Amino acid sequence: MKNVILFHPSVGYMDKLRTKPSLPLNLLSAANLVCRDYKVIIVDERIEYNWKQKIKNLIDENTICVGVTSLTGKMILSGLEFSKFIKQISNKIPVVWGGVHPTLVPQQTLQNKYIDIVVLGEAEKTFYDLVYALDKGLPLDNVNGICYKVKDEIRFTKPQEFLDLNTLPEIPYHLVDIENYLPLYKGRKSLYFESSRGCPFKCSYCYNNVFNKRVWRALSSSETIRRIKNIIKKYPFVEDIYFVDDNFFVDLKRAKEIVKELSDLGITWQVQGVDIVSLKHLDEEFFTLLEKSKLSRLTVGIESGSQKIRKIMNKQGSVKDILDVFKKLSKYNITIYSSFLVGVPGEEIKDIKQTVNLLFTLFRINKNLRNSPFYIYTPYPGTEMYQLVEKEKDLPKKLEDWAYCEWDSIKHKNVKKFYENLHFVTLFLDNKVKEYQTRFLLLKILFYIYRPIARFRVRFMFFHFMIEKIFFDLFRKILKV
Repeated sequence: MKNVILFHPSVGYMDKLRTKPSLPLNLLSAANLVCRDYKVIIVDERIEYNWKQKIKNLIDENTICVGVTSLTGKMILSGLEFSKFIKQISNKIPVVWGGVHPTLVPQQTLQNKYIDIVVLGEAEKTFYDLVYALDKGLPLDNVNGICYKVKDEIRFTKPQEFLDLNTLPEIPYHLVDIENYLPLYKGRKSLYFESSRGCPFKCSYCYNNVFNKRVWRALSSSETIRRIKNIIKKYPFVEDIYFVDDNFFVDLKRAKEIVKELSDLGITWQVQGVDIVSLKHLDEEFFTLLEKSKLSRLTVGIESGSQKIRKIMNKQGSVKDILDVFKKLSKYNITIYSSFLVGVPGEEIKDIKQTVNLLFTLFRINKNLRNSPFYIYTPYPGTEMYQLVEKEKDLPKKLEDWAYCEWDSIKHKNVKKFYENLHFVTLFLDNKVKEYQTRFLLLKILFYIYRPIARFRVRFMFFHFMIEKIFFDLFRKILKV
């Protein structure tokens, strides 16, 4: 049987610190239609430490193509290492890239000599049509939603229309060993699940505006519950469902219908994508329902406590809205993760201090608050904020350079060090390690010990003598995390 090999690059230390890596939903989605007619093999660098030998054993005359997924960032380097390795084995096998970054910069991606084709946006139908065309020797210009090389020329085909998620088959979980991808959260095995795509908001930093064109589409509430029931029946060891939606509460009627049904399934659940504006419109009845349904965690994109920066970001909702929502949520036993973004164009130290002050205020307001480490802004091509960066920065001219591209980390060494230290220290401000198990017991103990020091450093922006950062980097190097 003819085959297709899909490769998931290494993501970074955060994925390795968990008990298990996250499910490769992007590759499983890409394989959704292809696996009906072809053998699909997924090779995941995060769990396949000897992936090169495995690839050597898999590649044969029946291999139609190989595929790689990538976000902007360090995944690009691993993806390129894989692509180069494939070309060393056989220069005749097409290397296909998909995912967020290749969709944002397809021409630059194809300028790399190890990449032949880019799948733009949603992959299910496009990738199936591409594999079929490659298998049958059909012209690629009839495959919508791709760009590809013909000698030195890069050609684009017609755009692929957005899919109705309800018409797609269920995710082919059988393509991986599902037990390799169930990270523990609060002691429960958690499976990643997508019930909707896209977001209608127009935050100026977000790749969604380009990748999904602000078009939100979703499984119906009944189809969502049907699929989750099927998962629980087939994999009874799954104890928690983690919705990785970009914005779960866009349609409140649909969301409430899903929540009501989840109450009877005997599992906990989490939501990755939530915004303040949506939460602002939830009443006490809805919050009570969320708690009763065993909602374990919400992740809210706050991003900044500076109104000036929020305006630059085109971030909906005010600081007052944030405070009001967190006060309202303090009545309920629901863990809330807040994410913040620093290093954006126009940012000054006073803006970061306002964000820090907001975070500590939220800690006082709501004991269930947890914060993600302050993320350093990455300029996604095609976004409004990217255009601001373009005016001031010499941005990457080659695909591999995007692995290191962060706005302020490129300015000069001292600024880079400041943001790296801020990112590192904000990882330790709360008690998340108690809930988010790690494979390294020593690290868990150090989390508890270091937290008061971390809070002091962040509150006063005191990042001198960062001996702990040196030890942490050494720990990562030794354990290859």
